[in-house]
Amino acid sequence: MFFPFIGYAEVHHRRGSLPNFLWQNEPEIFCDFPRRIEPGTREFPVIISVKDAHLFPIFIVEVTLKFLFPRTKHEESLFKGKMLVNKPLKQLLFETPLRTSYSGEAPVAVEVRYFIGGREKIITNHNYMKIKPELWMTRFAEESRPLFPGWYAGDIHWHSSMSCDDVEFGMDVELVRPPASVMGLHFIAVTDHSYDLDDLYQNHREKDTRLSKWKDLQKSIDRMNQKSVDFTLIRGEEASLGNDRGRNVHALILGSREFVPGSGDSAEATLQNKPDNSLKAVREEGHFIIAAHPFEGAHLLPYLFLRRGTWSDKDLELADGMEFYNGNRGKGFDKGKKKWIERLLKGQKIYAYGGSDAHGDFIRYFKIEVPFLKMGSSRDHLTGAVQTHVQCRKVPNEAILLENLKKGHCYVTDGPALSLEVKGFPEKGMGDTVEAAEGVILTAKALSTAEYGSFRRVALIGGKRDGTGEVTFEEDFTGGFTAALEGKAEARFRYVRIEAETETGKIAFSNPLFLD
Repeated sequence: MFFPFIGYAEVHHRRGSLPNFLWQNEPEIFCDFPRRIEPGTREFPVIISVKDAHLFPIFIVEVTLKFLFPRTKHEESLFKGKMLVNKPLKQLLFETPLRTSYSGEAPVAVEVRYFIGGREKIITNHNYMKIKPELWMTRFAEESRPLFPGWYAGDIHWHSSMSCDDVEFGMDVELVRPPASVMGLHFIAVTDHSYDLDDLYQNHREKDTRLSKWKDLQKSIDRMNQKSVDFTLIRGEEASLGNDRGRNVHALILGSREFVPGSGDSAEATLQNKPDNSLKAVREEGHFIIAAHPFEGAHLLPYLFLRRGTWSDKDLELADGMEFYNGNRGKGFDKGKKKWIERLLKGQKIYAYGGSDAHGDFIRYFKIEVPFLKMGSSRDHLTGAVQTHVQCRKVPNEAILLENLKKGHCYVTDGPALSLEVKGFPEKGMGDTVEAAEGVILTAKALSTAEYGSFRRVALIGGKRDGTGEVTFEEDFTGGFTAALEGKAEARFRYVRIEAETETGKIAFSNPLFLD
């Protein structure tokens, strides 16, 4: 890939004779840890990534974790010894007892002492030389994440270390459970790029006809799911597919053990950017398709050099859902939500999903803002920043989560919790279809905490059957951390959904309950 956007940024990339002012004569070293800790957490996880140490071997001799609480400083030794790191990518997980009852935000730092070429160096959190130092804050939550009983929180768009090329890399899928679990997540969908999954391990420009990376990823997901009863990995990929205009768009393909190829925008071969697979073909194969960030990624350079495009109405007719809340709320979110509502009003049963599009990142992501020249860091696109909460009638495994995701039994949130059901028939809710009849009452609930803010607005919204727009027919402006609404399943509505927003700007929106 020529134009880097997100992920653990790769600085050892060269393109012909172009100078790379980001180059550094040592491996990238990046520490990651949760930015939020659920109450009652007993162990604090830290993951250290070392990239390109085959070019610049190092010896790690000491790792120290530092908590800078307001009135006290606490340190934990994670490692002392002499560890040779000389692989293209080495990722280390450390877990240490959490010896504090503190609640609130506090700076956390990981100090790594290492030797390279006989010289001793000490870095805090990372060694990207072009990034200004800053405090990394972790919230030690006083209350659990808002969630109604029978609902499970997850991230449906997440990249592992299998998404690895010239400019980005992610986290080993077998390391994600500890940091994700302590943040309050119950599942993650592993959606690596299709154009990375069919590469040779050590040469991303060469195809692997044996699909070793894909097969190894399936084995890792199976292995992790067999080990855990409270955290689940959903297999998937982010496939690059041709749209109706012959441009590359991205689709999340969840639940398939069969690899879906797509490398049109991989930039693995110069001047070869035409789609080699299509949305239409994948739809005909019967895959579960979610439009990934359908109105993002087609800026000028990707449009010209990678033949990137956006999802048209014709494309969206082939999709089961849309992931327009993709890490942040920008123009892509606004346009995506508007298009989703437009499709619903036209009668398409298309569901909304939310994900982070994180490349392993929990506390920060680093991006290359100007190729070879400028880097930056951000708190967008962090694991779990945007979530999909799924309703399951029993403790879920991968199959149960997939079944309910496909049925739209879920809502999208960056904070508050939602519930929508038919009064007296709690088995009927988001994504389901009921008869619009006299006496059918819909009940909606919303839940927040002080961490996410009291409610500014909670609304029951109906989509008009004649397709002319939506109507808010029940609303709550009373504030507080809980809200409950009731409304009739009126025949004038094609569907009903619930939205909520807090005083801190956190939002949640449900999938519709459809009315026949």
